[in-house]
Amino acid sequence: MISCLDECDIAGKTFVDLGSGVGQVCMMIAALTHASKCFGIEIMQNPAGYAVKMLKRFENSAQASLAPIELVHGDFLKNEAVKEAMKDAGLVFMNNVKFGPALDLEVLRE
Repeated sequence: MISCLDECDIAGKTFVDLGSGVGQVCMMIAALTHASKCFGIEIMQNPAGYAVKMLKRFENSAQASLAPIELVHGDFLKNEAVKEAMKDAGLVFMNNVKFGPALDLEVLRE
């Protein structure tokens, strides 16, 4: 069975998760791929705060080398770190039912 990750060549590139919640997708990508970096941003304070705690536990328990993971709190339309991460993005992930077509188009324009 071929997974989505097999189809996406992100080796040596950045994985970007817009609306990363508690960061679990970034952690999974860091563990399962050869991405150079995983970057996630979440606008809601509580999930972003939990993400930092979960990341520390994940990194401490990892039994293999991981791509560096950066999880931040903020608005992905206004955050400069997002623009930097997008310059080297091999895959951008947005999975939130609250995001509508207007927001999707705004991200594409950026």
